[in-house]
Amino acid sequence: MGGTGAKKPTVDFDYALEYVSKVKTRFERPHHHHVYPLFLDILDSFKEKEKSLDDVIKEVNLLFKGHDDLIDEFTNFLP
Repeated sequence: MGGTGAKKPTVDFDYALEYVSKVKTRFERPHHHHVYPLFLDILDSFKEKEKSLDDVIKEVNLLFKGHDDLIDEFTNFLP
């Protein structure tokens, strides 16, 4: 038997897809089309262990500056 420590809920695949799609849609505007590929690059560098979680959070916060809803939801998106 174990304790019931606070544990972050597992993000399901549907939520992850919905979030990524939301980011893509948000930045489809002509002057912001570079944001989505940069976001994917940040995620990929984390997946490849080239960047720490802290670095990823800092970079996404800068990338999504002014889009507080996406920043807030990103914390739910993280593993």
